[in-house]
Amino acid sequence: MREETNLKEMAIKKRAFLTDALVFMIFFFIGCIGYYLGYQLELFIPSQHFIMGSLKWFYENIGIVSIGLIPLTFFLVVMIIFIFLETVGVLNLEHSPAKKLDFIVEVGPMLGIVGTMISLSNAMMKVDISHGIQIAINNMTALIGQALNSSIYGIVLALVAYMMKSFCKGKWGE
Repeated sequence: MREETNLKEMAIKKRAFLTDALVFMIFFFIGCIGYYLGYQLELFIPSQHFIMGSLKWFYENIGIVSIGLIPLTFFLVVMIIFIFLETVGVLNLEHSPAKKLDFIVEVGPMLGIVGTMISLSNAMMKVDISHGIQIAINNMTALIGQALNSSIYGIVLALVAYMMKSFCKGKWGE
């Protein structure tokens, strides 16, 4: 009985080591590519401008809720990568990642709705007819568009997570 427990613990430690080694190798490989592309080919500054420009665009189109939606997007991408690696056979996950996808399914739309409420309240506060009705309408419609974009983005995140969750249910039978 004790030997079986020790063997199970060793197998779990071996899987954890393989997962850690795989993650390290992926980040090391990405780092090497980043170094080569960034410094050798002098693409570091353009890539930095691309990342900052993307974040600025995201903030302008989604709003302040992008602070929560960007990490949620990265979490979803990592979960999809883990599901893919498990499907290919590189990883052997004991539990389905579907439970972690539940977090995205529940939180994504909520963050989108919060972004909608924040942007709509900002739109109502920006109504200033003293400069003209056309300028007031233009300011308001831009913020209403931002409000709708945040809801759409949160719902799309939840839909992708839900599709991956249903794939996991079919695979793990949960």
